[in-house]
Order: sequence, then C-alpha cells, then structure tokens
Amino acid sequence: VLDDAGLRVERGGWGGRTAGQFAVTSPAPKTRADRRWLDGWLIQVGRLQVERFVPVPAAPPSDARHLVITPLDEQAEPAELVFGGEGCGPGTILVTRRAPSPDAGCVPAETADAVLGLSAERLRDQHVVGTAKDDIVEILWRAPDGPEVELARIESGWNMRKPVAGPAESEPVAELLDRMIELEGSFADGEPDLEALGIAPPRAEVVLRGLPERGVEEADQREERIEVGAARDGQVALRRVDDGRILFVSEEDGRFFLPRPSALRSTQILEVSLAAVRGLRLDCKGRKQHVTRLPAGSWTLEEPKTSLSVDVGSVGAITENLRQLKALRWIAERPAPAHELDEPWCKVTLESEEGGEKRRHTLLLGAPTQGGYFAKQSDAPAVFVAPKGLGAAAQEWLVSRSWLMTDEATIRKVTLLGRDGARREVERRGGAWSDRALGRTVEAVLGQLLAEAVLSLGRGPEKGFDDPTLRITIETDDGERRELVVGRGEVWKNTSVFLVRDDRVDATFAVAKSRLELLLDAL
Repeated sequence: VLDDAGLRVERGGWGGRTAGQFAVTSPAPKTRADRRWLDGWLIQVGRLQVERFVPVPAAPPSDARHLVITPLDEQAEPAELVFGGEGCGPGTILVTRRAPSPDAGCVPAETADAVLGLSAERLRDQHVVGTAKDDIVEILWRAPDGPEVELARIESGWNMRKPVAGPAESEPVAELLDRMIELEGSFADGEPDLEALGIAPPRAEVVLRGLPERGVEEADQREERIEVGAARDGQVALRRVDDGRILFVSEEDGRFFLPRPSALRSTQILEVSLAAVRGLRLDCKGRKQHVTRLPAGSWTLEEPKTSLSVDVGSVGAITENLRQLKALRWIAERPAPAHELDEPWCKVTLESEEGGEKRRHTLLLGAPTQGGYFAKQSDAPAVFVAPKGLGAAAQEWLVSRSWLMTDEATIRKVTLLGRDGARREVERRGGAWSDRALGRTVEAVLGQLLAEAVLSLGRGPEKGFDDPTLRITIETDDGERRELVVGRGEVWKNTSVFLVRDDRVDATFAVAKSRLELLLDAL
C-alpha cells in the first residue's frame, strides 16, 4: 500500500509463479499488475540501502509518503516505510522503518525516487497474457465453430495433442508465443457491452496453464483464460478472465488467440532440390509462360513462342525463391473473400521429378498484404503470406533483356533518324569509322543496350512507335540489317525509360533513357 491506499497492490488470487499474480486493487477498477514493471520495482525496494543511520523521528512529517508491504506469512508483521523528514543532506532522503524494528537512515534520492515512482498508471498491465513464457506448460485454443488446438511442453520443445497428436514445430510455436506474450492492447472504457463486442458468448477462448507459485504450500497450477470477441472495425476485443479487463488489439494481432493449426506449422512451404527441378509455369495477369530445365541445367522457353531466349538470371531467381519457399507468416485455415484467392491473379507452378516421381507444386497468389501476398497451395486450404519479391518476379516476362545489344566489332554501318528529320550516318571502312567520334558513340551505346525489362510480347499498343523519337538502322558485316524504333518516354518502376522495338521480333522493351541519350545528343 502506497500513500495510505492511494495505491494498493495485492495478490489477485489466481496463483502462478511470476509476479503476474498481483493486481492493482486501488484505485479501481481491479487490474492485473504488470509483472515486468512490478519485478523491476521490487528490485528497487531491495536496493534501499542507507548511507548513514540517524535517530528515528518521533513522528513523520505531514508531507511524508508511506509504503506498507504485507508479507505472505500471516504471522509476520507488515513492513511500514516512511519517506521524508529532516536530518539528511543533499542527494539523500530520510527513510524511516516504523515497523518492524523501527530504524531510520539516509537513502540516495535516486533509489528512493525509483521506489516512490510506483503508480497505478504504470502498474496496470496492458499485456494480454500475464504468465511468463518459460512458465507456460500447456496451451489450449478452442472455439465453438472451429478446431481445438492443444499443446504441451516437452523438455525444450512442444508436443501437439489436438487436433492431431505428435511433435509440434518448435520455431512457429516459439514465434507465436512471443507474439502473444508481448502483445499489448488498449483498455476499454467504462462498462463495455460484452454482447456487442462478441464476448458474450466469446468467439473463442485461450487457456494457458503455468507452473505453480514457489514457496506456497499446496499451490495450484496457474490457469489463465482469455476470451476472444468478434472483429469490429479492424479491432478485436480480448477479455482477461483473471481481472475481467477488456483490451482492444488489431484484427491481425487478434488472430494469435484463435485456434489455427496452420500457425503452428513450419513456415517452410516447399523444399525441392535444384537437381529435381524440371520446369516452371507462370499464369499471371494474362501472361502464360512455361520454361523447362534439362538435367545439365540449361533452360528452354516453351511458351510463349518467340525468337527471344530465356533470361537465365530471372528464371534462376524465381526458381530459387519457389523451390525453397518459406511463408512470412500463416494467416488462416481457409481463404476469406479479402484474400482474393477464389480467382487468384497469379498461379506459379514448379515442376519436379525425383526418384521417378513427377510432381507439380502450384502456388496461388491473391491480394497484396504487409510484406507480400496472401497465398495458398493448390492442394491445401491454409492461407499464408508469400514474399513480395516472388509476386513481383512472377509478373515479368522471363525472356532475355539483352536482345537489343549488338556486338560492336561486327557493326559496319549505323543510320540515325530523328523525329524532326535530322539524319546522321556513320560507316566503318578498313577498320576506321567515317566519323570517329560518332563511331565510338555508336559502339558504346549499341554494345551495352541492355533493356530494363521486356514489357510485352506481340505487337501490343503503339506507344509512340507511329511517330518515333528515334530510328536506329544497324548493318553488320554478315549482311544483316535491323532497325530499332525508339517510341515515347515514360516512367517504369521509378526509372525514366524509352519504349523500344526491334523489327526482328514482336516485343516491346523498356530501355533506360540514360542508355540512349548519347545517340539523341549526336543528332
């Protein structure tokens, strides 16, 4: 008791090994004490060491602050400390023990202030879970219309009892427990309408069983219950049965308290050896692609039919991401409309063969979310979040971006024709350029004309090709003649680009403007 019941903290009556068994009972409402803060405060009380003893004052001053600590042993006398009075120098405070065994001394002000800093605002625990992580021995999630999930601690790991018996993946269990233990909410004001919040009756319930309290005869196992309300306006109400307090958390954080067997699974979705990979199929935003892989490691583009070769780097990157795919987090046991998985915008299939068995591992991508996309496997209902990079890579054409590049040593003649009719030619004769400066510019630009991306295959929209910014005609030593048409400029993924087409293939490329500026400046 601090300041004559201005603040009163006492055992809540719900047991347990950690300081979570205490409650703030005054001022009202009764609220579980934050074991983290209370543990720290008790340490500060233990540090009340006097620097100098002084005579015990006859009576405490009117402005003194009183702290009474009542021991668990009913036969023991409560400790009463009085802070304040005269007789101590700068930087110290007089602390008088009125009972038991009266005594007085000067205590460093910093230490005394830490003890007197105890307040209801700081002590009221806004954490949903009060039991310490290492004290939890069993967890049960249950809901009237859902599965029952039960875990029991075994040595350093966990065993699942329900819905199926067997070892549980330690990493996802530890991660889920951490999220539950550290989660804080905001208190509901006044007397909330439990029925309106979906708590009467609750949508689900979590039961955490913890180790019994130390030093207490016939101590019961700690059982902490949390009731889960309905989702409203992006929030979920959670009711701590211990003290009856209701906390609001985000709808996403509220998922930790629902029975979700998927949340306890490993986040490893696929694990296919590179040697077993035989192909990759993409069907994303109307783009259908199929590449196959030979045992030697080379890739062949099967679909779409085009003169362009496979971009080995892009295919390799998406294959690596897919064959060792890990979920960022599990979301739900089955898709909801918000996940947009009934009609996924992208289907990614990894084809494999191992031990004579051919398999297709198909991933469906839905709506974007924090860090990635809602996703599920085609043969399983559980929803998880796939990395953003996988979805981004699946939207691109897996064809070579180097198609526009020309071996500068083979160039015989180049003609530049601008939109305003400006025209320049440069030709190599006997190993020397007719215009040395322009020839070097042509070599530098055309030899390094790597596209940022292939935007489309087929004719596609004109995008300025009917009135091009620049036409580049290239003639090579082997008699080949080709024309690059530079269309309009636009911004692609924060990069200023020109749209470029090559008369040898039906495709539109995005080329950084900086790669073509030297040729435009030469006109």
